[in-house]
Amino acid sequence: MDKTVTAQGVQGILIKEAFGTADARPTGIPTSKVEREKEPARTIATSETKLRTLEAALLRLDDVRLEHTDSYSRNDIDVYNFVDWLKFANSLNDPDKIRNCLYYGFQPLYDILIEGTVKDTARSSAINALTGIVAVSKTYLTGYYTGQPDVKAFRTGLKRIRLDIEELGKNTPYRLKHRNIDDDFYPKEILSFIKGFLKYLMDIRKETPDYVIGCACGASEVAMPLAGILGIEIGFLRKSKRRFDEEVRVIDEQLPNIRQRSMGKRVVCVEDFVCSGKSIERIMESVRAYGALSVLGASVRSNTYCDYVQAVLRDRDFSTFRLRGHDE
Repeated sequence: MDKTVTAQGVQGILIKEAFGTADARPTGIPTSKVEREKEPARTIATSETKLRTLEAALLRLDDVRLEHTDSYSRNDIDVYNFVDWLKFANSLNDPDKIRNCLYYGFQPLYDILIEGTVKDTARSSAINALTGIVAVSKTYLTGYYTGQPDVKAFRTGLKRIRLDIEELGKNTPYRLKHRNIDDDFYPKEILSFIKGFLKYLMDIRKETPDYVIGCACGASEVAMPLAGILGIEIGFLRKSKRRFDEEVRVIDEQLPNIRQRSMGKRVVCVEDFVCSGKSIERIMESVRAYGALSVLGASVRSNTYCDYVQAVLRDRDFSTFRLRGHDE
Protein backbone atom coordinates (compact mmCIF):
# COMPACT_ATOMS: atom_id res chain seq x y z
CA MET A 1 0.00 0.00 0.00
CA ASP A 2 1.29 3.45 -0.90
CA LYS A 3 1.45 5.40 2.34
CA THR A 4 2.38 8.74 0.74
CA VAL A 5 -0.48 11.19 0.42
CA THR A 6 -0.83 14.91 -0.26
CA ALA A 7 -2.66 17.26 2.09
CA GLN A 8 -5.66 17.33 -0.22
CA GLY A 9 -5.53 13.57 -0.63
CA VAL A 10 -5.61 12.80 3.07
CA GLN A 11 -8.30 15.33 3.86
CA GLY A 12 -11.51 13.40 4.02
CA ILE A 13 -9.78 10.02 3.58
CA LEU A 14 -12.08 8.17 5.97
CA ILE A 15 -15.40 9.28 4.52
CA LYS A 16 -14.29 9.46 0.90
CA GLU A 17 -12.79 5.96 0.92
CA ALA A 18 -15.87 4.59 2.64
CA PHE A 19 -18.55 6.27 0.56
CA GLY A 20 -16.87 7.83 -2.47
CA THR A 21 -17.45 11.47 -1.46
CA ALA A 22 -17.60 13.37 1.81
CA ASP A 23 -21.30 14.04 1.28
CA ALA A 24 -22.31 10.51 0.30
CA ARG A 25 -22.73 8.96 3.73
CA PRO A 26 -26.00 7.01 3.96
CA THR A 27 -28.62 8.97 5.89
CA GLY A 28 -31.90 7.77 4.34
CA ILE A 29 -34.33 5.48 6.08
CA PRO A 30 -35.18 2.35 4.07
CA THR A 31 -38.79 2.52 2.95
CA SER A 32 -39.53 -0.77 1.23
CA LYS A 33 -39.64 -4.21 2.84
CA VAL A 34 -36.72 -5.36 0.68
CA GLU A 35 -34.64 -2.38 1.73
CA ARG A 36 -35.45 -2.97 5.42
CA GLU A 37 -34.39 -6.60 5.12
CA LYS A 38 -31.09 -5.58 3.50
CA GLU A 39 -30.32 -2.88 6.08
CA PRO A 40 -28.57 -5.10 8.73
CA ALA A 41 -26.20 -6.55 6.13
CA ARG A 42 -25.60 -3.09 4.68
CA THR A 43 -24.79 -1.73 8.16
CA ILE A 44 -22.28 -4.52 8.80
CA ALA A 45 -20.61 -3.89 5.43
CA THR A 46 -20.43 -0.17 6.12
CA SER A 47 -18.88 -0.75 9.55
CA GLU A 48 -16.25 -3.05 8.09
CA THR A 49 -15.43 -0.50 5.39
CA LYS A 50 -14.99 2.21 7.99
CA LEU A 51 -12.69 -0.01 10.02
CA ARG A 52 -10.52 -0.57 6.96
CA THR A 53 -10.32 3.14 6.25
CA LEU A 54 -9.39 3.86 9.87
CA GLU A 55 -6.63 1.27 9.57
CA ALA A 56 -5.39 2.90 6.35
CA ALA A 57 -5.27 6.32 8.02
CA LEU A 58 -3.36 4.92 10.99
CA LEU A 59 -0.82 3.31 8.66
CA ARG A 60 -0.17 6.68 7.06
CA LEU A 61 0.17 8.38 10.44
CA ASP A 62 2.62 5.73 11.63
CA ASP A 63 5.11 7.04 9.06
CA VAL A 64 4.96 10.60 10.39
CA ARG A 65 7.75 11.78 12.69
CA LEU A 66 7.29 14.99 14.67
CA GLU A 67 9.80 14.47 17.47
CA HIS A 68 12.07 17.32 16.39
CA THR A 69 9.72 20.15 15.51
CA ASP A 70 10.60 23.75 16.27
CA SER A 71 8.59 25.63 18.88
CA TYR A 72 7.27 29.13 18.40
CA SER A 73 4.84 31.32 20.31
CA ARG A 74 3.13 34.71 20.22
CA ASN A 75 6.54 36.24 20.97
CA ASP A 76 7.59 35.23 17.46
CA ILE A 77 4.71 37.19 15.85
CA ASP A 78 6.24 40.68 15.61
CA VAL A 79 3.20 42.41 14.11
CA TYR A 80 0.47 44.61 15.56
CA ASN A 81 -2.41 44.49 13.09
CA PHE A 82 -4.06 42.08 10.64
CA VAL A 83 -2.60 43.72 7.51
CA ASP A 84 0.94 43.25 8.78
CA TRP A 85 0.05 39.72 9.93
CA LEU A 86 -0.83 38.86 6.32
CA LYS A 87 2.46 40.30 5.05
CA PHE A 88 4.35 38.34 7.69
CA ALA A 89 2.48 35.14 6.85
CA ASN A 90 3.35 35.51 3.16
CA SER A 91 7.03 35.71 4.04
CA LEU A 92 7.13 32.31 5.76
CA ASN A 93 8.42 28.98 4.46
CA ASP A 94 9.22 27.11 7.67
CA PRO A 95 6.42 24.58 8.41
CA ASP A 96 6.40 25.28 12.15
CA LYS A 97 6.46 29.05 11.75
CA ILE A 98 3.47 28.73 9.40
CA ARG A 99 1.67 26.52 11.94
CA ASN A 100 2.24 29.12 14.65
CA CYS A 101 1.35 32.05 12.41
CA LEU A 102 -1.98 30.53 11.37
CA TYR A 103 -3.07 30.33 14.98
CA TYR A 104 -2.22 33.97 15.55
CA GLY A 105 -4.40 34.92 12.62
CA PHE A 106 -7.30 32.78 13.85
CA GLN A 107 -7.24 33.62 17.58
CA PRO A 108 -7.29 37.45 17.51
CA LEU A 109 -9.87 37.47 14.70
CA TYR A 110 -12.15 34.99 16.48
CA ASP A 111 -11.89 36.94 19.73
CA ILE A 112 -12.79 40.36 18.28
CA LEU A 113 -15.83 38.85 16.57
CA ILE A 114 -16.96 37.30 19.86
CA GLU A 115 -16.31 40.47 21.85
CA GLY A 116 -17.75 42.84 19.25
CA THR A 117 -14.67 45.05 19.05
CA VAL A 118 -14.60 45.08 15.25
CA LYS A 119 -16.40 47.99 13.56
CA ASP A 120 -19.82 47.17 12.15
CA THR A 121 -18.67 48.29 8.70
CA ALA A 122 -15.81 45.77 8.81
CA ARG A 123 -17.64 42.87 10.46
CA SER A 124 -18.60 41.17 7.20
CA SER A 125 -14.96 41.26 6.08
CA ALA A 126 -13.86 39.89 9.45
CA ILE A 127 -16.31 36.96 9.13
CA ASN A 128 -15.06 36.22 5.60
CA ALA A 129 -11.42 36.44 6.70
CA LEU A 130 -12.05 34.09 9.63
CA THR A 131 -13.80 31.58 7.37
CA GLY A 132 -10.82 31.71 5.01
CA ILE A 133 -8.27 31.30 7.82
CA VAL A 134 -10.14 28.29 9.19
CA ALA A 135 -10.22 26.73 5.70
CA VAL A 136 -6.51 27.22 4.99
CA SER A 137 -5.58 26.18 8.55
CA LYS A 138 -7.60 22.97 8.31
CA THR A 139 -5.96 22.06 4.99
CA TYR A 140 -2.45 23.01 6.07
CA LEU A 141 -2.61 21.35 9.50
CA THR A 142 -4.11 18.18 8.02
CA GLY A 143 -1.11 18.03 5.72
CA TYR A 144 1.31 18.90 8.51
CA TYR A 145 0.08 16.16 10.83
CA THR A 146 0.07 13.59 8.04
CA GLY A 147 3.65 14.40 7.02
CA GLN A 148 2.86 16.57 3.98
CA PRO A 149 2.73 20.28 4.96
CA ASP A 150 1.54 22.07 1.83
CA VAL A 151 3.11 25.53 1.70
CA LYS A 152 1.65 26.16 -1.76
CA ALA A 153 -1.90 25.57 -0.49
CA PHE A 154 -1.12 27.87 2.44
CA ARG A 155 -0.14 30.70 0.08
CA THR A 156 -3.20 30.12 -2.10
CA GLY A 157 -5.41 30.39 0.97
CA LEU A 158 -3.77 33.67 1.97
CA LYS A 159 -4.51 35.13 -1.46
CA ARG A 160 -8.20 34.35 -1.00
CA ILE A 161 -8.45 36.38 2.20
CA ARG A 162 -6.24 39.32 1.13
CA LEU A 163 -9.06 41.72 0.25
CA ASP A 164 -10.97 41.00 3.46
CA ILE A 165 -7.85 41.41 5.59
CA GLU A 166 -7.07 44.70 3.86
CA GLU A 167 -10.63 45.83 4.53
CA LEU A 168 -9.96 45.40 8.26
CA GLY A 169 -7.14 47.91 7.95
CA LYS A 170 -4.51 48.63 10.55
CA ASN A 171 -6.83 49.97 13.23
CA THR A 172 -8.87 46.82 13.93
CA PRO A 173 -7.77 45.47 17.37
CA TYR A 174 -5.15 42.72 17.10
CA ARG A 175 -4.41 41.12 20.47
CA LEU A 176 -2.60 37.83 20.98
CA LYS A 177 -3.39 35.34 23.75
CA HIS A 178 -1.26 32.57 25.20
CA ARG A 179 -1.99 28.96 24.21
CA ASN A 180 -0.84 25.62 25.65
CA ILE A 181 0.61 24.27 22.39
CA ASP A 182 4.39 24.73 22.11
CA ASP A 183 4.45 25.37 25.85
CA ASP A 184 2.73 22.58 27.82
CA PHE A 185 2.73 20.10 24.92
CA TYR A 186 3.95 19.91 21.33
CA PRO A 187 3.00 18.62 17.86
CA LYS A 188 4.15 15.09 18.63
CA GLU A 189 1.55 14.94 21.42
CA ILE A 190 -1.14 16.22 19.04
CA LEU A 191 -0.18 13.51 16.56
CA SER A 192 -0.40 10.97 19.39
CA PHE A 193 -3.88 12.32 20.24
CA ILE A 194 -5.09 11.95 16.64
CA LYS A 195 -3.78 8.40 16.44
CA GLY A 196 -5.34 7.63 19.81
CA PHE A 197 -8.69 8.96 18.65
CA LEU A 198 -8.66 6.83 15.49
CA LYS A 199 -7.74 3.74 17.51
CA TYR A 200 -10.54 4.56 19.95
CA LEU A 201 -13.05 4.63 17.08
CA MET A 202 -11.78 1.25 15.93
CA ASP A 203 -12.00 -0.23 19.41
CA ILE A 204 -15.55 0.89 20.17
CA ARG A 205 -16.70 0.01 16.62
CA LYS A 206 -19.24 2.80 16.54
CA GLU A 207 -20.04 5.42 13.93
CA THR A 208 -17.37 8.02 13.26
CA PRO A 209 -18.30 11.58 14.29
CA ASP A 210 -20.28 13.72 11.86
CA TYR A 211 -19.00 17.05 13.13
CA VAL A 212 -16.16 18.52 15.20
CA ILE A 213 -16.53 21.39 17.64
CA GLY A 214 -13.22 22.99 18.57
CA CYS A 215 -13.03 24.67 21.96
CA ALA A 216 -11.83 28.10 20.93
CA CYS A 217 -9.30 29.22 20.72
CA GLY A 218 -6.38 27.11 22.00
CA ALA A 219 -7.69 23.74 20.80
CA SER A 220 -7.94 24.84 17.17
CA GLU A 221 -4.65 23.16 16.19
CA VAL A 222 -5.92 19.90 17.67
CA ALA A 223 -9.44 20.06 16.27
CA MET A 224 -8.63 21.22 12.72
CA PRO A 225 -6.38 18.33 11.61
CA LEU A 226 -8.69 15.81 13.29
CA ALA A 227 -11.62 17.18 11.28
CA GLY A 228 -9.49 17.17 8.13
CA ILE A 229 -8.41 13.55 8.51
CA LEU A 230 -11.97 12.46 9.27
CA GLY A 231 -13.23 14.49 6.31
CA ILE A 232 -15.86 16.36 8.31
CA GLU A 233 -16.71 20.00 8.99
CA ILE A 234 -15.62 21.99 12.02
CA GLY A 235 -17.18 24.74 14.11
CA PHE A 236 -16.04 26.62 17.21
CA LEU A 237 -17.51 27.53 20.59
CA ARG A 238 -15.71 29.43 23.35
CA LYS A 239 -15.86 29.02 27.10
CA SER A 240 -12.56 30.40 28.33
CA LYS A 241 -11.54 30.93 31.92
CA ARG A 242 -8.66 33.15 30.76
CA ARG A 243 -11.16 35.40 28.97
CA PHE A 244 -13.58 35.38 31.92
CA ASP A 245 -16.41 33.82 29.92
CA GLU A 246 -19.39 33.17 32.18
CA GLU A 247 -21.36 31.47 29.42
CA VAL A 248 -20.52 29.60 26.22
CA ARG A 249 -19.76 32.19 23.54
CA VAL A 250 -20.38 31.80 19.82
CA ILE A 251 -20.05 34.11 16.84
CA ASP A 252 -23.63 35.11 16.04
CA GLU A 253 -23.26 34.65 12.29
CA GLN A 254 -21.92 31.11 12.77
CA LEU A 255 -24.55 29.87 15.21
CA PRO A 256 -27.19 28.79 12.62
CA ASN A 257 -24.63 26.66 10.78
CA ILE A 258 -23.36 25.10 14.03
CA ARG A 259 -26.92 24.28 15.07
CA GLN A 260 -27.72 22.75 11.70
CA ARG A 261 -24.59 20.60 11.60
CA SER A 262 -25.11 19.42 15.18
CA MET A 263 -28.81 18.51 14.86
CA GLY A 264 -29.24 14.73 14.90
CA LYS A 265 -25.48 14.17 14.49
CA ARG A 266 -22.64 12.61 16.41
CA VAL A 267 -20.43 15.46 17.59
CA VAL A 268 -16.99 15.41 19.20
CA CYS A 269 -15.93 18.47 21.20
CA VAL A 270 -12.15 18.83 21.17
CA GLU A 271 -10.15 20.58 23.88
CA ASP A 272 -6.39 20.91 24.33
CA PHE A 273 -6.26 20.66 28.14
CA VAL A 274 -9.09 19.66 30.48
CA CYS A 275 -8.60 20.71 34.10
CA SER A 276 -11.80 20.56 36.16
CA GLY A 277 -13.85 19.86 33.04
CA LYS A 278 -16.19 22.80 33.65
CA SER A 279 -15.53 24.54 30.31
CA ILE A 280 -15.83 21.46 28.11
CA GLU A 281 -18.93 20.37 30.06
CA ARG A 282 -20.65 23.66 29.22
CA ILE A 283 -19.68 23.37 25.56
CA MET A 284 -20.88 19.76 25.39
CA GLU A 285 -24.17 20.78 27.03
CA SER A 286 -24.60 23.52 24.43
CA VAL A 287 -24.05 21.05 21.60
CA ARG A 288 -26.56 18.65 23.14
CA ALA A 289 -29.04 21.54 23.34
CA TYR A 290 -28.52 22.08 19.60
CA GLY A 291 -30.05 18.63 19.11
CA ALA A 292 -26.96 16.44 18.71
CA LEU A 293 -27.60 12.69 18.66
CA SER A 294 -24.51 12.08 20.81
CA VAL A 295 -21.77 14.26 22.27
CA LEU A 296 -18.25 13.10 23.07
CA GLY A 297 -15.48 15.19 24.62
CA ALA A 298 -11.82 14.59 23.79
CA SER A 299 -8.58 16.25 24.87
CA VAL A 300 -4.83 15.91 24.52
CA ARG A 301 -4.17 16.40 28.22
CA SER A 302 -6.36 16.22 31.31
CA ASN A 303 -6.06 16.30 35.08
CA THR A 304 -6.42 13.06 37.01
CA TYR A 305 -9.75 14.17 38.46
CA CYS A 306 -12.27 16.09 36.36
CA ASP A 307 -15.24 17.02 38.54
CA TYR A 308 -17.63 18.15 35.82
CA VAL A 309 -17.39 15.40 33.20
CA GLN A 310 -17.13 11.62 33.26
CA ALA A 311 -13.85 10.25 31.92
CA VAL A 312 -14.41 7.36 29.49
CA LEU A 313 -10.82 6.66 28.55
CA ARG A 314 -7.65 8.29 29.80
CA ASP A 315 -4.16 7.96 28.35
CA ARG A 316 -1.07 10.16 28.38
CA ASP A 317 -1.94 12.13 25.24
CA PHE A 318 -5.58 11.17 24.76
CA SER A 319 -8.68 11.30 26.94
CA THR A 320 -12.38 11.08 26.18
CA PHE A 321 -15.33 12.27 28.25
CA ARG A 322 -19.10 12.02 28.48
CA LEU A 323 -21.54 14.32 30.18
CA ARG A 324 -22.45 12.87 33.55
CA GLY A 325 -25.73 10.99 33.36
CA HIS A 326 -25.44 10.38 29.61
CA ASP A 327 -24.18 6.94 28.53
CA GLU A 328 -24.05 7.10 24.72
